[in-house]
Amino acid sequence: MARLLEPDTTIAVILGAHDWTKAGQPKAPSFRRSAAHFHTYLLGNPPHGLGLEPELILYLFDDPSPAVTQLMRIGDTISSLVRERRDTQRPIRDVLIYYVGHGTCEAGRHLHLLVRDSLYGYEEESSIGTSDLATVLRKSAPQQRRIAIFDCCFAGAAANAFMGTLDEAVAAVALKDLAPDSSTPERGTLLFCSCPPHRISIGIPDAERTLFTGALLSVLKDGSPERSSQLLTFDDLREDVFDRMLLSYSDTPPRPALHQPDQQSGDLTRIPAFPNAAYGKAAAEQERLEKVRLENEARAAEQERLEKVRLENEARAAEQERLEKVRLENEARAAEEERLEKVRLENEARTAEEERLEKVRLELFGTLEQQQFGEIRLKDSAANERDNSEELRFENKVEHAYLEAALEDELRANAPKPTRKAEPSLIRDGDFWRFVLILSGFAICGWFIWRHLDFSNTSTLSSHNSKIHGSKGTPTSPERASGSKADNSPNLPRQWTAGLEQVRRLPVGPAPYTAHTHIAGFLQGNEVLTIDSDLKHNSNVGNVLRWWNPKTAELLNNSTLPANIVEGTLALNTEINLVAIADQAGTVHRYRASTGDEQPSIKLLQSPPDRVVFFPDGLKLALTYRNPVGGVSAVKTAGELDIIDTTSQRLLRSIPLPNHLDRALLAIRSDGHELAVGIDDHLVIIDPDNGQQRMFQIGNVQGLEYAPNGHVMLLTIHNAKIIGKGSGRLTDRIEIWDPATGGIIRTLGEFPPEILKVNAKFVPDESAVLVAGKRGIQTLDASTGNVMDNFGDDREYKEIIVDGSGEFVAARDKESRIVILQPKVKPKVPSSQRSSPGCKQLGVSCS
Repeated sequence: MARLLEPDTTIAVILGAHDWTKAGQPKAPSFRRSAAHFHTYLLGNPPHGLGLEPELILYLFDDPSPAVTQLMRIGDTISSLVRERRDTQRPIRDVLIYYVGHGTCEAGRHLHLLVRDSLYGYEEESSIGTSDLATVLRKSAPQQRRIAIFDCCFAGAAANAFMGTLDEAVAAVALKDLAPDSSTPERGTLLFCSCPPHRISIGIPDAERTLFTGALLSVLKDGSPERSSQLLTFDDLREDVFDRMLLSYSDTPPRPALHQPDQQSGDLTRIPAFPNAAYGKAAAEQERLEKVRLENEARAAEQERLEKVRLENEARAAEQERLEKVRLENEARAAEEERLEKVRLENEARTAEEERLEKVRLELFGTLEQQQFGEIRLKDSAANERDNSEELRFENKVEHAYLEAALEDELRANAPKPTRKAEPSLIRDGDFWRFVLILSGFAICGWFIWRHLDFSNTSTLSSHNSKIHGSKGTPTSPERASGSKADNSPNLPRQWTAGLEQVRRLPVGPAPYTAHTHIAGFLQGNEVLTIDSDLKHNSNVGNVLRWWNPKTAELLNNSTLPANIVEGTLALNTEINLVAIADQAGTVHRYRASTGDEQPSIKLLQSPPDRVVFFPDGLKLALTYRNPVGGVSAVKTAGELDIIDTTSQRLLRSIPLPNHLDRALLAIRSDGHELAVGIDDHLVIIDPDNGQQRMFQIGNVQGLEYAPNGHVMLLTIHNAKIIGKGSGRLTDRIEIWDPATGGIIRTLGEFPPEILKVNAKFVPDESAVLVAGKRGIQTLDASTGNVMDNFGDDREYKEIIVDGSGEFVAARDKESRIVILQPKVKPKVPSSQRSSPGCKQLGVSCS
């Protein structure tokens, strides 16, 4: 479809004025700016302008000539241009009239447009009448479309002036009937008015532009994003201009009017005319929104697919877990049935053996002996029912075997000899059988004494014991071969109060050159984490993290650390599987604990920290700083505790601490809501949420840790006076301390300073405290302080770490050797200390 107002086939005329001094009206600069901006738009390049040729524009705004003269110039200019381009390829098709100024419409007559030369009292006679303007346009452009934009008061009244005569209407109908079919009207008049008839237009004199022209140019230059077409019609302009007027004017503005006085040739209001500057933006925005929609749909589909896969995996894992549980239950049921069947067969065999022995005894003894041995059998049966252990069942078998052998020997000795005649017995029958019973009792007691003596160091007796207990033979571990007497039977419980036994020794230490090995802790899989630190930087070992299997002493992995690490700043968190350590430059390096992969580091101030500890959740770090030694300046102030968010690396809280020269000790409660800092002879309890502090002076704190339940603390205090035990006597002590009240709950041990120098740790169930020092590793009962066990009293141990699961303990001696320990098995009551059922039944003493 062809359009209106094509750039090279349109003539434009700009009329109006801003100075009506002769007519008694004030000046209105906004009218002049409106005309100038509209002129600029006509010359501008599409889509932000109409793109008309300059020679096709007649600019008569503020023209001082009279109205008649201006009408003549309009008619002559249009006629001349129409004739010049009549026979060219681009003839004139449209004439555009734009007027901005004052309009008068007295007594409901035609609208008159004031010009600069209009006179007061003769406004209509000295202005351009719209009827005169319509006549000039019909004569100068009879075959062209005539479009007028009026921005003035009573603009809608111009519609009557542009109504055609009866001759023109008849000619237009005839032309329409005879002309070929065309979708675009070739003739017609269209009026776009700023207000309806009998309404005034709004044009504030000092404004940038009039309200109507300002809204019109805003739509033409910026475009209409709501329209999807490339060109805007006058019908589109009317709606969009009114919307912009509503936004710009606080009150209700007059609604623009659109008139087509003669519509015989077709509707001109819906034919595209002006470029839509927002067309490209709207198309791009629609394309972007469509792309975003497709991406969102694809993302939603992918998430739905992943969710479906996750649910399938979970269902598969649940099914596998169920099948595994069923398998284990079946295996357990089969094992239980096998055990019960074995017990049944043993009981049947025992019953058959007892019946056989009873039958033999009845054949050999009389009624009295039958009664006596019947009582013994009943007592043996009652004892066997009370004790179902393999050992007692075997003792009963041996007892019966000894009895059967004694009876057979006695029968053989009393049998008649074929070569000589038997003489009368010197012993009566009843005395003889009593003698036999006494000899049998002595034989059985002798066997019991021999059975329960400790011959564990002889290979022959060890073999014999394995046969007695029904063992099928298990390989002897190197630890047991070296003299360890621990029983590793899985059916016997391990207890911390029973002490410790060595499982393995890691292949580290003595320290090469100046490197030292320290224990970092246990990971979730019970792996032992150690660190080789080269503090003087002249070792060929360097700073290395190592992972060990505590059961096999196998090296699993290692990772190299920076060369300038700070001793004592290694922190381990098993919840998120991270290791952190600080260097001298004030940087905290982080590593994945299971693989050794380096994570993003945290840059601190220039001063290196004293201690670094993870919070239990692993999302925050606590760091302490101390006074500079020798007056050396530092960025950090003396005595300070910082809490840092490891995710954002943001300082959450900075808490001042008392000045101190020794390294601070730092511990965090298991719930993360309380910190304890040991500084010289003070203990400071801190609430990390609000920074509140409670300080206690308790002596030179050498070690502190929270119990696993978090309610009590374990303190090691160095060189504290003991009141009432001698003047000037100094000692070290280990205390269980209440952080809520600041009181001592229990003192576990008091030692001379040259003996202690200890590293004390709670065991996971808090039943005992392990103390590593110059006299090995002592196991103290946490409720009484009594020494329950002492491991390695010939060696000095510097460091001890307890596995959180309670399975292993790692300890380091002063030569950097590391041993892996376990709690001992609860000792059995020796058989020699139990009463012997056989001795009681026989009525004799076993001693």
